[in-house]
Amino acid sequence: MNCKLSQTDFEMIKRQNMLAIISQVLILLGALGVGVMLILSELLYPSIEEFSLCPPWYRAAMYVSLFVITIGIVGCAFFKNRRNTSKDEFHVALIIFLIGFSLSIGFALARNEAYWKDVVICIGGALCSVGLFSGIGSLIGLLKKLNGRFAKIYNNLVFAKPPKVKPIIMGNGLRCTLPKGATPSQIKKVESYFKTSLPIELVEFLLEFDGDGNLLFSARNIIETTESVRANFDSVFDGINTLCYFGGNGFGDYFCYEIDESGSIQAGKIYLWKHETNKAIEVAKSLPELIEKYYGGEIDE
Repeated sequence: MNCKLSQTDFEMIKRQNMLAIISQVLILLGALGVGVMLILSELLYPSIEEFSLCPPWYRAAMYVSLFVITIGIVGCAFFKNRRNTSKDEFHVALIIFLIGFSLSIGFALARNEAYWKDVVICIGGALCSVGLFSGIGSLIGLLKKLNGRFAKIYNNLVFAKPPKVKPIIMGNGLRCTLPKGATPSQIKKVESYFKTSLPIELVEFLLEFDGDGNLLFSARNIIETTESVRANFDSVFDGINTLCYFGGNGFGDYFCYEIDESGSIQAGKIYLWKHETNKAIEVAKSLPELIEKYYGGEIDE
């Protein structure tokens, strides 16, 4: 049976992505709102030391901003997941936090008593809040990514028993990395290239990891490799166009799915295509089995 990323699944992924973005925007707006209210407090109420003495509209605006932040964080907890979180957004949030924190601390320690100093401190505090809460949202998704199906497989390979071939994607250990996955649009490009749906196990892998740097290709490299093999071997071997190449062993041989007569990619059997003989040898029944066998040194090169 050809499991696939159906239109319903794709729409769900897009909806989750949109709701996650909305949640992060709420965090940004709420944090900026708090910063603006702090700046206004310096401009309008510099002599008021008790928050309860501020006008009702000012307190209400502050409470609304804090409520918006809370809603955004709760939304991220539900909608940020391994399918729509990248390490890049976490790095951006961290940079914003450090810039804001540096501004606040730097001007707070300055001996200058100028009035504008307090305004800069508030601006720094707003940036610091934006970075902090946006980072929380990204971190929620990254933690879910580390608990994904294929993340657990790589974890078991490295931490349960030393693999014969070390996955490059692991670096110093998956727990110490921020993995990057392909976007739904990148996966759709691959499906458009083959004019059919990809097996769901390959889709799930690409959403968690856009290639592992060793065995399995990224979404872009799947297209590039298939184009290259078909261009270089089509005139020599028959059946080149009936295979979907998604991984390699580093010796010019490729792991692939078979494409049937109707043009559908068939899950349930994974082959190792030998470029010297044009023979496709079955090596696994599923992608998790292939990963475990390859990094366990069970596949004869």
